[in-house]
Amino acid sequence: SVTTNANGTTFENTAANTPVAGGSQTNTVIKGNTITTGSITADKLTIKSTSGVGGDLVLAGDGSVASTVTDGTNTTTMKSTATSVTDEVTNGTTTGKSDVTASKVTNGVVNTDGTQEASVISTITDGKADTTSTVKDASGSNITDATSTKSTQTVADTKGNSNTVTTAATGTTDAVTDGSNTNTNTTTATTSSEKLANAAGTSY
Repeated sequence: SVTTNANGTTFENTAANTPVAGGSQTNTVIKGNTITTGSITADKLTIKSTSGVGGDLVLAGDGSVASTVTDGTNTTTMKSTATSVTDEVTNGTTTGKSDVTASKVTNGVVNTDGTQEASVISTITDGKADTTSTVKDASGSNITDATSTKSTQTVADTKGNSNTVTTAATGTTDAVTDGSNTNTNTTTATTSSEKLANAAGTSY
């Protein structure tokens, strides 16, 4: 039956009015621009501000969710599917982002032109676990890569200078370069060596 009065328009079928999930709503009521009901079934449901600002929310029939919230230069975006969840927040100058899949997780902050970054990437691929951290700004970068068998840390500036230290259970290697010359020191339990090489590859 359909009833219209000051309380709105009510749609009700007494032969099919079982409340959903323990609720009490047994009909659907439309009053002005408000709908009250127990359940909505749809291939895709889009909720969007009629003013054209503020963002939107999309609920898809496959369970995926996409949400965008905007306020001036600030925007938050969230997406979830069967294979990934992504969250991103930006203020127009810097962006924070989290990206999660079954085998890879990325978390980080980067500025608009990419010259500044702080991020961590963790993966498990073919039985190998790996974590890579990146810190970068106008003065250079600091990159650390760690696995179950070794860790590598590189500190570099914007002038071609870098220092890379690789540590494993069997020893340590330290390589320092200015872009033209490289000094490499290797240490194990029984040996210690130092090698100097110039840009031409000549060792001395």
